[in-house]
Formats: sequence, structure tokens, C-alpha cells
Amino acid sequence: MKLFRIDIDKLGVLLLPTILRKVLVVEFIRISLHPLHYIQDIFFTNRGKNIYKLTHNSQVCSLKSVLNDAFPSRSKDFEIEDAEDTGLWQYSIDNEDIDNQLMVTDVSNIIIYDEEMMTKFADFVVKIPNNLNSVDNLNVVRALVNTYKLVSKKAIYEFY
Repeated sequence: MKLFRIDIDKLGVLLLPTILRKVLVVEFIRISLHPLHYIQDIFFTNRGKNIYKLTHNSQVCSLKSVLNDAFPSRSKDFEIEDAEDTGLWQYSIDNEDIDNQLMVTDVSNIIIYDEEMMTKFADFVVKIPNNLNSVDNLNVVRALVNTYKLVSKKAIYEFY
């Protein structure tokens, strides 16, 4: 928008009376207006970031776009999929009393969920390309996903 584009140097010179528009005075005004240039640069930088945040939301296509914009040097795109709850639940009355647990015939598919595992249930899976497999990149991806996702949703991060 041109509304915010103000030539501060030109405005400072134009606000001077014509009798004071000499080279030394004009340069002094330009030097004294230099902090305003700095503030204007900060304003335009923050304005661009805020517009970017406002144009992206928690939809899957928008979240993919944010992740792909953050890592332009990736080999594959990020993928976001729904998390599937698989496995059988096994309930126990008491952790020490094994006899009161339910009997399950197929032992290969048993998953015993405790309180720690219950907090790890997720609503979607973010698949990260393998060439970004580092702790720093994973932290950046987590931060971006946490910024744009809904508060009630939880994510799992996998490399593929």
C-alpha cells in the first residue's frame, strides 16, 4: 500500500521554510530524521510478517504452505495426514493384580496405554522429509505447527 510509503527525507525538507533550505540545514534535517527511517523499516518488516500470519490459518493446505515456505531447500514436500488409532485396549483394575486383567487371545496386537501414552495421542501426523532430519529443524517445525494449529489438536512428527 502506498498509504504507508512516506519519503521522510523529502517531507523533512518540504516542512522547512524556503529561506532555511540550504545544503547544511537540509543535511542536518536528514541526519536528525535517520531514526525515523529505522522505525519505518521495523514497521514494514513487522507488517509483512503480520500479513503473512493473517493469511495462513489451521487448515491443512495452509499449514503445508507455511512449512514449505519455511524450508525452501527440501527434497520433498511436507505431508499432513490424519492420525489413526490402532491397537486394542487392555484395561486393568490394579496394575499389580494381573489376574483381574482382560483375557486377549491375539497377543501381537496388544497395546497397553498408561497415562503417559494417553497424553501422546494425536489428531494428525506431520511427515517431515528425511533431508531435514535434525533436532533444530524438528524444533522449527514444531514451533510453526504449534503457531498455526488449533489449540485442541495434537500432532505427531515423523520423518519419511
